[in-house]
Amino acid sequence: MTYKKLNIIIIIFIISLIYSYPNIYGEDPAIIIKNYQITKEEINENIKNSNIKIKSIKYTNKELIIRFFSTEEQFLMFEKIKNIKNIDAYQNILNSEKIKYFEKINAYPMKLGLDLRGGVHLVTKINTKQTIEKEIKETFKKIKRITKIKDIEIKNNKIIKILKNKDIDSIKQIKFLTGLDEKFDIKNEEKYIFLILNKEYKKEIKNNIMTKTLSVLTKRLNELGISETIIQRNGTNKITIDLPGIQNIEYAKNILGKTATLDFMLLAEKNEKKKIKTLYDKEQRKIKLKNKSIIKGESIIYASSGFENTFNKPCVNIKINENAAKKLNKTTIKNIGKPMAIIYKESYIKDNKEEIREEIISIAKIMSPLNEQFQITGLNIQESKNLALLLRSGSLPTTLSIIEEKIIGPSLGEDNIKNSIKSLILSVIIIALFMIIKYKKLGLISTIALITNITLMISIMSILNVTLTLSGIAGIILTIGMSIDSNILIFERIKEESKINSNINVITKNGFNNALSSIIDANITSLLMALILFLIGAGPIKGFAIALSLGIITSIYSSLIVTKSIINFLIEKNIKIT
Repeated sequence: MTYKKLNIIIIIFIISLIYSYPNIYGEDPAIIIKNYQITKEEINENIKNSNIKIKSIKYTNKELIIRFFSTEEQFLMFEKIKNIKNIDAYQNILNSEKIKYFEKINAYPMKLGLDLRGGVHLVTKINTKQTIEKEIKETFKKIKRITKIKDIEIKNNKIIKILKNKDIDSIKQIKFLTGLDEKFDIKNEEKYIFLILNKEYKKEIKNNIMTKTLSVLTKRLNELGISETIIQRNGTNKITIDLPGIQNIEYAKNILGKTATLDFMLLAEKNEKKKIKTLYDKEQRKIKLKNKSIIKGESIIYASSGFENTFNKPCVNIKINENAAKKLNKTTIKNIGKPMAIIYKESYIKDNKEEIREEIISIAKIMSPLNEQFQITGLNIQESKNLALLLRSGSLPTTLSIIEEKIIGPSLGEDNIKNSIKSLILSVIIIALFMIIKYKKLGLISTIALITNITLMISIMSILNVTLTLSGIAGIILTIGMSIDSNILIFERIKEESKINSNINVITKNGFNNALSSIIDANITSLLMALILFLIGAGPIKGFAIALSLGIITSIYSSLIVTKSIINFLIEKNIKIT
């Protein structure tokens, strides 16, 4: 039976070694260049002139992958090549090429968190007030349109105040208004009826905004090609965003926080005065427009950046839905030869107030009817990429304000990794030396069990795709101590039993049995604490809780199964252990 147990332990150890192995090589910081229209020689020349160390370069038909030794080298190279014409480059983190055979059995290295890889940490606040006010205004217009009530107003952007009609019974008025819109609670006073948005619906609005905002932000980050991003809901109106591998915080804020869309309008005639809207173009010239949109950004179903064929200028390729295409086609047929303006419109928060910026990015003469696909010019390469990205990912339902921002440099992240590995190795060496000096052969057995515990924990974290952070490493180191605590309890009980018994089988059996309840109780209470931390915590606390929970489970396995099996095997072989 002991041999069978030992064989199973050895098999589990070998499997855990295989799944832990990719973590030795980890990941490679990389730059992926897509749609490159320059020669390999030109790319190689740019790399050579940069004096940056390159790990490898791989060319395919569709993309070019440049791997680096460190994240710092990746950032330096990206800054040099990001504005080169005719290439579309983005940063990424790829698994090392040395583990490609392990990938066939889904053995991957653990993903590194922001504190180990470097990047940008943002906390954003959602402006739910704006949407609630919009809902109240819509209901206000609806009541005014249907009832024809004149004495109606919005008070403090929160409450609709209606003067009672003396000729109609107030109960009938209240009943009518209640049926008109169930989202409002009604407060009846002597002269006025007040409509107040009920709490349940407010909560529903906030949840809907949060869900849509998370969805849009996720799409935007996917479009940017940033891997291993963390987007988490933080309370009722905050979102925490971690962007590993990004150092340009302004670019991150610009892409994430923008509520951008497009508007298409005809230019006003010279003598036209009614329904006129005046905007500025990029050269700050005043342009008069007909204040009526032909189509809006909401009609866009796809957008991509590229270069137009005639003059090879940067452009955005637009595709709109069927209804908008019919409307655009009809309008452009009627207005052939006339100029049409494309307006870039974005919302942002300034001094706790929503601001809207509108700018004409392009004016073109309508030469032929437009359909569902067309191009927009008048932007530089980066502007084209950003606009296409924002249009593809969809508009944010409301404005975001950045309330916390932090940059963790790539060199700091790499230092954290080195220091963490040193701490882990040093703690294992010190514990192993202490155990061997104090408990001799039993101490050597506990060291084998400890190595088994660490290997198993790392392999499980890799299989579960856990993101490793500094706090996670702290959890791993803590569980190493807890694992040794269990072995010390067992060994001390064995020592006590050896004073009153001479049979080694009885000594070890009683030693384990007497220590069992203490080990189980201590680990269960620790596991409950870890579970509470996981449920109520966020970010680093959650990472610590995951590592601690897994470590507790593997430490029980290593102390009660691995240690016991090795001791029993040595007893069967008549090898003295005490």
